[in-house]
Amino acid sequence: NELELQLTKIWEKVLDVQPVGIKDNFFVLGGHSLLVVRLINEIKRATGKNLSVREFFHNPTILQLAEHLMRESPSDASSLIMIKPSGSKVPLFWVHDTFLVDYLDQDYPLYVLIHPTQDGKLPLHSTIEEISTYYVQEIWKVQPEGPYALGGYCFWAAIALEMARQLIKNGHEVSLLFLVNPSPQCLPIKSSGIARQRQGNTFKSRAIHHVNNIKHLQNTEKIVYMLQNLPSAFQWFKKKFYINVIFKIKIAICKTYLFLGRPVPQAFIRLYVYSVYASKLLKKYRSQVYPGNVVVVQSEQDYSRDQSVWSNLSTHEVKIHVLPEADHLNILREPYRSVWAKWLNVYLRRILANNNR
Repeated sequence: NELELQLTKIWEKVLDVQPVGIKDNFFVLGGHSLLVVRLINEIKRATGKNLSVREFFHNPTILQLAEHLMRESPSDASSLIMIKPSGSKVPLFWVHDTFLVDYLDQDYPLYVLIHPTQDGKLPLHSTIEEISTYYVQEIWKVQPEGPYALGGYCFWAAIALEMARQLIKNGHEVSLLFLVNPSPQCLPIKSSGIARQRQGNTFKSRAIHHVNNIKHLQNTEKIVYMLQNLPSAFQWFKKKFYINVIFKIKIAICKTYLFLGRPVPQAFIRLYVYSVYASKLLKKYRSQVYPGNVVVVQSEQDYSRDQSVWSNLSTHEVKIHVLPEADHLNILREPYRSVWAKWLNVYLRRILANNNR
């Protein structure tokens, strides 16, 4: 019909894929959570119809989406999204991101848990424990018994950790807990090596670095050193200042929308969740020692700062993989993502092998 034709053209434009069938899954075609926001904006511009992120996740084909948009009253949707339904092996429950659909072995189903703030509404939960309890209850609707395989990145890794702890506390087996650059607040103890913020790239740390370099030089060498480094230092400061101003403007926009009782604009949702909402929850979170095996993937940048302190995370084995040259953000991009996704598949296969014994 006409709406399906409109949606097909939008999908082909956003995904840069042709042709797109009305039964093709958006995520199988290469779509991910960031493209969803762009797609929703294109749909609103072309059809005038409003669509939330959560509603889209539950209707990932053109056929389903068209039927959903034609309904007068959209139904309430769960935070648990079936991204990759095919497969008879142990499903992976991943917190927040959808990109793993292209990286998992063929026979492993993938479910993604998205937070209600993805729709730009006020948070429904005020602690990591509350979010984790809600997610565990969502998981039980599709898989009442273990073994369970869970994972997440950064803030969402903290939620995956708390979910795994609650599952074990309730007598369930967690065969795999896979954490990618988990937040330092996941650790059950205070450690000077882990509790530090990212000091290596602050103005104060850079100033100390240059002062330490200069004080060992002769007077003429000091002048040369300053002439060589001042331009780059000025550019760095200018860039940081600009980024900080833009960040504060965007956060002010988010808070204004929430104050007025309106959803946060889709373009700012990710920023709001990570920079404001997540940081507040992490400050309140008090992690405990995890009673199970853990796999931790660390970028080289984070591991050099944290060293082996992650071994304190659990009373059991903590397997740490380090990705050379990766940093906290690009570990989610290629070529690093495919590397740790292969490790993830290896651990999922081990669950299958252990269950078949």
